[in-house]
Amino acid sequence: MCGRRDFMPKDYIEIRMDLDIIDFERGAKVAGYRGYYLKGDGVSLTMALMMYALYKMISKGFAPMIPPTLVKEFALFGSGYLQYYRSEIGSYGKDTKGMYHVHEFMKIEQVVLAIIYVRG
Repeated sequence: MCGRRDFMPKDYIEIRMDLDIIDFERGAKVAGYRGYYLKGDGVSLTMALMMYALYKMISKGFAPMIPPTLVKEFALFGSGYLQYYRSEIGSYGKDTKGMYHVHEFMKIEQVVLAIIYVRG
């Protein structure tokens, strides 16, 4: 423990609450189970990480795109977004702590579409 007897480590949830950059209680009231609000510097930090990831992908030659939020089922087939592929769907109550297990989140995702030509 860093050689100090008076030091008590905190997990990331305690640190975020101490910094007043997240609110799980109000988020759960508005969104239900596992909802949260990011606040102040928490928003700035999240957006900075999103922009870093976006610029990293652009620098590698990927074209940024924001798809429609609501799509028809055929667009999700084989993508891992349907119930048949996502293991966390229906896992309510298996764990209840943390931001990594929420139902809504932002992300930068790399999707590669490839066409293979076969000569023959």
